[in-house]
Amino acid sequence: MAGFDKTKELLSSVSSDICGAGGSVSTKIHFVQSDNEGFGIFAKEPLLSGETLITVPYDLCITVDKIRNHVGLKNVLDENAGLLDYPDEVLAIGLMHAKLFPSDACSWNHHVQTLPTEFNTTIYWSNEELEELKGNSVYHLTLMMRRQIDGDFNSIHGPLADAYPEVLGGATKELYTWALSVVYSRSLEITRKGKHTRCIVPVLDMANHNPHTGAVSYDTFRYNDDSDSISLVAPSDLNTGDECYAVYGIYPNSKLIYNYGFVVLNNPHRSIDMWVRLPPSSPGFETKNAFLQSNPLTRNQTYDFKGTIRPGYVSPALLATIRVIQAEEGELPLLQRAVQGRMLSVRNEAAAYVSLRNFITNRMDVERAQADVTKLGQMLLDDVDYGNRLRCALIVRVEERKLLEETLVMVNRWISELESQGGAYIPPDSPNTHDAEAT
Repeated sequence: MAGFDKTKELLSSVSSDICGAGGSVSTKIHFVQSDNEGFGIFAKEPLLSGETLITVPYDLCITVDKIRNHVGLKNVLDENAGLLDYPDEVLAIGLMHAKLFPSDACSWNHHVQTLPTEFNTTIYWSNEELEELKGNSVYHLTLMMRRQIDGDFNSIHGPLADAYPEVLGGATKELYTWALSVVYSRSLEITRKGKHTRCIVPVLDMANHNPHTGAVSYDTFRYNDDSDSISLVAPSDLNTGDECYAVYGIYPNSKLIYNYGFVVLNNPHRSIDMWVRLPPSSPGFETKNAFLQSNPLTRNQTYDFKGTIRPGYVSPALLATIRVIQAEEGELPLLQRAVQGRMLSVRNEAAAYVSLRNFITNRMDVERAQADVTKLGQMLLDDVDYGNRLRCALIVRVEERKLLEETLVMVNRWISELESQGGAYIPPDSPNTHDAEAT
């Protein structure tokens, strides 16, 4: 408990700094160690919806500008100005400096001491643990992130530590990994003076995420231009003892485990990033590839957790890509229809849906499905630790598979409707006015 007492003491000190700088911390809240989520913000007395709980002046946040103007780090960034194009790296430098030189007079040292020292994000999982997510985009993104961290430390941060030992001496890859973990899990993106800005806000970063609290981040986090401050507000009426949750974003569990190191059982936000590649053997490969690469809808196949598949939804980009892949030589002049939500032909539309159905079925891994449900059910009955990595992986897998099953039912319905309606069929990504020229 000594570690928690120390953190509470530091939080009290940082809260005093906030109030002294013109911010506020409501007397109706306090910081409590929760069983599953570390520290959280709880109501000491009833709170009303919309009531401001904490307000932090922007000047107290860890930001690129603050790090850039620090006496010791200014020289680093002046002489390596290209780093300013990568704000996450600058934030990581500021965090590492505070960890390496805790006695330095930099204004964010106390804040850094309140930050977690360990994370449960997937970059910290063993290879065996990560295998539990194989097939999910998190698996591949984690491997990519590990390689990126290795490369960036060896090419950027290691050399900086050698060149500027007075401010970064002793930096290791492990410390850099920790710093990036803080940036990815604790930073808040705001629009300030017309620019998107990332900042790490003291005390507010103690608020835990609950997707049932509100629909979007603005329901709990708000930036005020006039006061140049960020606030945490109560999104609903709260009783004494209730936790004051925040909403980090509309994030599926794959995003939560990757960036934050936890999952939410029965998360209302579900999505899967699924893409198909144009095979070189596809008829008219050169024409199709040029079209896909030149069109804004299909050019970038991103894995950003927004999902090409969501409940009741398949993205127009994914549908268009599959239509182009399934086009026959005689349909190549009609490729523009693919990105307009129009059929190239009934044959092509049917082939696209069958291809999507097969893609979904292959990803579902039916044999593993029932075993996963049984294993997860037992872990929930046994009240296995909230952060248990197998528990987290099973929740991601089971909920993703449920979404795939729902999507499969929807695609089968599309196939049936297309068969019965023929050329009169309106694709799901069609604009309101449908040109049924395709036959």
